Amino acid sequence: INHIVRNGLIDLQYKARMIARQADGILNRCKEMEAALDKVEEDNPTDNERSVSV
Repeated sequence: INHIVRNGLIDLQYKARMIARQADGILNRCKEMEAALDKVEEDNPTDNERSVSV
């Protein structure tokens, strides 16, 4: 019985690592999108920001 439980735990650890890796990828994409959005906002200031910067 112990080896069945151990194999189950090893499988869960593997799946958890896969999920963590996917989450890392998603987080990195979010950061890239946020940076791109910041650049768009810098290149296209809103009316309020434009009036302040003038």
